[in-house]
Amino acid sequence: MAQSLDSIWQPGGGPPPVMPPYPHDTAFSVITVGTGNPQPNLERASACTMLQYRGRYYVVDMGNGAQNSMLKGERGVFPFKDIAAVCFTHFHQDHTNDYFDIMTNRWLTGGKEVTVVGPPGVAALHEFFTTFFHDDLCYRMLREIRFGKDGTGVFEGVAIREIKGGESFALDDLQVSTAKLTHTMYDVGYRFEVDGKAVVVSGDTAFDERLIELSRGADLLVADCDERWGGASQFVMPDIEDLAPRYRPQGPYGGDFTVKPHATLEEVAAMAAAAGVKHVVLTHLRGGAVDEAALQAAVKAAGFDGRVTVARDGLEVAV
Repeated sequence: MAQSLDSIWQPGGGPPPVMPPYPHDTAFSVITVGTGNPQPNLERASACTMLQYRGRYYVVDMGNGAQNSMLKGERGVFPFKDIAAVCFTHFHQDHTNDYFDIMTNRWLTGGKEVTVVGPPGVAALHEFFTTFFHDDLCYRMLREIRFGKDGTGVFEGVAIREIKGGESFALDDLQVSTAKLTHTMYDVGYRFEVDGKAVVVSGDTAFDERLIELSRGADLLVADCDERWGGASQFVMPDIEDLAPRYRPQGPYGGDFTVKPHATLEEVAAMAAAAGVKHVVLTHLRGGAVDEAALQAAVKAAGFDGRVTVARDGLEVAV
């Protein structure tokens, strides 16, 4: 049963709360914190996938509801302070809106240095956080300063890395590779490798050969699932010229409203099969009841013969 923070958090009444570690059965796992899409849904938070390695967390996207989902883990509360890095695939609101709350509570519960990665614009996102909420954050720091609280984790100690896709780098013990993918916002997919295992998080993407290459031989692919199959056609956008210039995407790293926003389920299956992925976890699901058996059968029928899991909020999958 999920643990309430009421017994942990004593606002203004003492030192920062001690959040106990969350028990994990394996050294490397993936938690599908938020598995919904932009449509409001009481059953699913918006996009957030968290990799766990030896008790540290590497969070990909922080959509609305992600913070509350972290409080409702099946074995307790995921300790915010142990978030070592945040990686954004793109800047649609359903992938970013809980950044401010999670970063604040990570800091207030003892989190220090952190790395924040994302496409061009991630530095501006963090600057907005610390500028717009400056007095709020300083007030919270003042309340806790007698317990040793300083600005490390929000004002200082935050390493920002802007990427365009194609870069490789390390996050602690994890080796990370990236690829630019196809979406209506500038979008980057991530591959994380450690101990001979590989996990790929696609973010939102249409069919893209670059995702096949990024996912080659991966043990686990957390894939954007548009939950449409059987030849269903996707919504066709009007011509971008119908928008006044001021409403069109701005700059080389803005949106691209001319492409399909998501892959169909058949396309997800085709990409996973071509890449030789062992296990696909379907996320970014639409609201309402999900026919898991039908989704799994559709992926199999489309040519993927590996393991298929339909994600739910709080699901932990061993790698």
